[in-house]
Amino acid sequence: MAESTQVEPVYPANSPYRWDMMQTLDKIRRENLLSDVTLNVEGQTFAAHRCVLAASSNFFYSLFTNDMKEKSASIVSLEGIPVMVMDQLLSYLYMG
Repeated sequence: MAESTQVEPVYPANSPYRWDMMQTLDKIRRENLLSDVTLNVEGQTFAAHRCVLAASSNFFYSLFTNDMKEKSASIVSLEGIPVMVMDQLLSYLYMG
């Protein structure tokens, strides 16, 4: 297996490239395009992308990378999170 090396970012943290990419990812989520997981919260569903969720949240990283049923489930039910909070949380995870 090849050794992974870290590459210095070409763009600064506040670059327009990064902001545009984040906006596009959020737009794709809101339009339910290319999603690979559906989050079910209080009977309401939210399309999402495992890689985006895992990259921006330790909770989702663990949920999707450990040997649990959620790792490959197309629909993941989350308990104890109000719908309004989930909507805001997804916006934060996608947009920062």
